Amino acid sequence: MKLSSILERNRDLRGRHAGQRAFVVGNGPSLKKQRLEWLRHEITFTVNSFHRDPIAVDIASPYHVLADPAFWQEPAKHLLPVLQSLHDLNLPKTIFLPSASIPVVGKLAVGPGIDVRYFHYDLAADTPGLLPDLDFTSGIPQFGQTVTICALMCALYLGCNPIYLLGCDHDWFGWTEENYSTAEFDHSYERRAEETSKHADLWNFEQMTRIVKVMRYQYSRLREYAEARGIAVRNATAGGHLDVFPRVDFGTLTPSARGRIAPDELLQDALPDAARLARVVETLLESDEAAAALLLARESIRRTSGKFVASGRLMELEARALEALGLDQLAQARRSDSFTLAQPADGELPALAAAARDQIRALLVARGEALADDDRHERARALFRDAIRLDPKHAPSWNNLGVLYVAGDEPQHARRLLEHAVALDPADSSARDNLRAVNELLVGGDEPGRA
Repeated sequence: MKLSSILERNRDLRGRHAGQRAFVVGNGPSLKKQRLEWLRHEITFTVNSFHRDPIAVDIASPYHVLADPAFWQEPAKHLLPVLQSLHDLNLPKTIFLPSASIPVVGKLAVGPGIDVRYFHYDLAADTPGLLPDLDFTSGIPQFGQTVTICALMCALYLGCNPIYLLGCDHDWFGWTEENYSTAEFDHSYERRAEETSKHADLWNFEQMTRIVKVMRYQYSRLREYAEARGIAVRNATAGGHLDVFPRVDFGTLTPSARGRIAPDELLQDALPDAARLARVVETLLESDEAAAALLLARESIRRTSGKFVASGRLMELEARALEALGLDQLAQARRSDSFTLAQPADGELPALAAAARDQIRALLVARGEALADDDRHERARALFRDAIRLDPKHAPSWNNLGVLYVAGDEPQHARRLLEHAVALDPADSSARDNLRAVNELLVGGDEPGRA
């Protein structure tokens, strides 16, 4: 079978879990500190030899990712035990493997209940600037320095949002040349006698430094990818050294903790963009911008639909916007919860949509610039990202976001954002000047200018 036909099977996975939260579960020893049984009712992506952890049978993960070449280079030693474990534990699931494994795995009888899917690395997919949409029906970036990166790409392709990382200790991020020879690593499962506990037995410190650098780059690229699309990726690992993603306390995510946290707090954690947009809706209504408020209210409802957060407040905001536009019957339908969100517009609304979107974007950008001038950079970045979600081709928003990342001492990230701004609008002199300044900064030049 041709590779293109094999990859085409992945089309049905695109967006399968759109808007649903998921957990990427590594194999770090920190998992021993956390109670994971309740993950059985969550979407989880386990990796490599997780089947050796006793908790595997309780979690019953629907997705498993294998990325270490040892699994198909020595299948009898590594892959077959995984498959046997899945059968013994009666755990039907989807397994993801790189296309390099097809010549070996494709000949195996994996048995019923196991759906093998392949992904294909393509060096050309790691394009300059922001990454295009991940497409598992063709080539994806060769981000496989560690298996949890592969699992994160799988979760992104399946549409999961938010995504929480567990067991991603990555202690090697904190190793130094002085302690490298004695530093040990461990897993959540018991190490076998023939397995080493030291990376120094595998690579020298210079090699390990290069590995960590590549790993950090790949994680950072996926962070950029997620942020640009309003996807929250959070690190819920207990401790560890992975510092690319914002941290969240795993204890606040458990079912028992949900009842103790106000819905607005949960919304802030899982869907921060939707929470901010909802607050902007109220401001628009107060400013008599009903058309913009209506469009934004619908976006907020779409983002929170089906989540654990009640949508009553958002529905009321939409009803108020409909009333302000003279659409009283639709407002009444919204309040009675008989309004159909599947309908994109209601006759009178299409002509308002483009203008409303421009109004929202302008408001978000203006507020973001004001916050940036007041050195409130985190909130400003959030508003610029919201503006980009509403209008991905608005070059000034990309430019502003890039400048804030320079101010946050992340010039590499800033350069990619500014390159994208210039690509969208080559005539934008501010973006060109800022990009030039960032390039100079990266080689020891002057500090870039402001947005």
